[in-house]
Amino acid sequence: MGKSYDQTNVTTVPAYTLFDLAASYSFAKHYTLRLNVNNLFDKTYVAGCDSATNCYYGRRRTIIGTATYRW
Repeated sequence: MGKSYDQTNVTTVPAYTLFDLAASYSFAKHYTLRLNVNNLFDKTYVAGCDSATNCYYGRRRTIIGTATYRW
């Protein structure tokens, strides 16, 4: 994400780079396992600012696993 500014164009939010990971494995014709990881390296970053005094951090690492069966 490139650098951005708050609503008043006064405060600069620095650029940041995040890495995600997705993996999937199908077996026995009907089963699928999936793994999704967002912010793989758990980087701490400022996601945005509403004003010079109201900034917020981005999401930490999120891991989601799913198992599916198709008829």
